[in-house]
Amino acid sequence: MAFYKYELSICAMYKNEAKHLLEWLEYHRMIGVEHFYLYNNLSTDDHTLLEPYMREGIVNYHDYNVDIPSVHWLMHFRDPDYPYNHCVKTYAHESCRIAFIDIDEFIVVRSGEDLKKALLKYGEFPGLAINWLCFGSSNNYTEPDKLVLESYFLRPPRDHPDNECVKSIVNPRHVKEWHSVHIPTVDGTILRPDLSPCIAVQGVNLCTQPVQHDEMVVFHYRRKSKEYCIFTKIGRLVDLKILKTPIVNSHQTAKASSTSTTATSWIGRSRIASLGIVLKT
Repeated sequence: MAFYKYELSICAMYKNEAKHLLEWLEYHRMIGVEHFYLYNNLSTDDHTLLEPYMREGIVNYHDYNVDIPSVHWLMHFRDPDYPYNHCVKTYAHESCRIAFIDIDEFIVVRSGEDLKKALLKYGEFPGLAINWLCFGSSNNYTEPDKLVLESYFLRPPRDHPDNECVKSIVNPRHVKEWHSVHIPTVDGTILRPDLSPCIAVQGVNLCTQPVQHDEMVVFHYRRKSKEYCIFTKIGRLVDLKILKTPIVNSHQTAKASSTSTTATSWIGRSRIASLGIVLKT
């Protein structure tokens, strides 16, 4: 039997997510994730809040200095330094299982049990595909000074086509290659939470079967507030300065001169623990 330094880790790439990093880290630590491999993609905000986690050995930090919108999306997966490729190559024998998700995604175990315990059901599986449950802005036009988990609660029906997308938890030693950020090609079969095989469209981000939300789900806060969607999400792909409007210019000036107040005044794990009812949405 092989022994690993970590039973369960997460790999994620981020850009300008300082405001949400602490909540995301602490939430996943609470459900049993032991370690994080984080890749900073040209962030301009203050993400030094990761330093205590790095000193404690909870986070392995890397820079990925590639302007992603300037490169054809297929080329990323051929880059050996692309975060998912680098993580599998570098840490496959350090972590038994690695979840590959984003900072706007939260893995939820419906029973409330520890994620590591929930994964025991799947034995030595090569991979597990977990459906999204997508949430909208919940009428937040500006970013609320609250946790993501308590700010965004309105969503489309569970059978909405967006929820056919999946994210994966994998045995990294079985990964052959990535064709999308959602499902890798593995040596073996990727399972679904009910132990059925995941029949996926290769190179595409969805599972072709009906969504499953009863045992595990990935809460995906893909847009958050209107402000976040425009100035952070779309701002990663488009230089908003070209709009040259008073609203855009004043917003960017204000953001540049402000600090990450939500991150530095974040109220801790007890607040997340009190949100159990939200995770049963």
